Amino acid sequence: MRIRLTDSPPRVAAATRVVFLYEGRDPAAGSPAAWTSGVRAAVRATGFTGKEKELAAGGPPGRDFLLCGLGKAPASAARWRSALRKAVRQALERPGRPIVLAFGAGLTEDAFRALLPQIALADYAFDRYKSSRSPGRGAGRVIVVPPPGVSARSLAGAVREAEAIAEAVRWVRDVGNTPGNDLGPAELAGEARALCKRGRISFRVLDKKAIERLTLDAPVITALVTSTEREKRREHQTSGNVRLHRNHRFTTI
Repeated sequence: MRIRLTDSPPRVAAATRVVFLYEGRDPAAGSPAAWTSGVRAAVRATGFTGKEKELAAGGPPGRDFLLCGLGKAPASAARWRSALRKAVRQALERPGRPIVLAFGAGLTEDAFRALLPQIALADYAFDRYKSSRSPGRGAGRVIVVPPPGVSARSLAGAVREAEAIAEAVRWVRDVGNTPGNDLGPAELAGEARALCKRGRISFRVLDKKAIERLTLDAPVITALVTSTEREKRREHQTSGNVRLHRNHRFTTI
């Protein structure tokens, strides 16, 4: 997801407004000032208490909120990540609607910066073998309101870094989620080559002979060659509908 930061909640029609609240007598107290009255009405209407993992949707007509409970303050980084994933997954079930994430009091700037890669990666789904893409995949942009006292402009660099991290993690997850019979060494090298081409990174594929010629430490070469031989033996023993890969070329990382 691409992140758009703004210092105050925007007025976006038909948006899914997500707000994170602590457990207490008045959970809405920590919400952004522009939303406090609407959030308080949603809390009363739904009986929301702010308990950890609690989710509730409600609010005035045309200005409904998705309330996400954090439990007792303060919330740990792990609790924040869990709440964020749960809330965004719920919000993505309404495809086509803009998503606005608002962070209220109780979150430091450093903690918020650490959450940015999680936000950028929140719409990830492995759907390579599905006939249609998952509704949440590639949801586009998410509008994010930082906690009070944190300037959106000061976080421009952090957002670019978070989106770059998310793109790399997506690639690694896609590769890791692809079964070995459909992503052998040759295909893995192809995936790596395509990635490097997009990033204008120098790339070279090494076969067994090239690896043996490298002037690396002997244990490293031995491990690489042993791995190569193990793959070849495994292929000779494979039959049925599994696609065979011969004359492999290998990528060293």
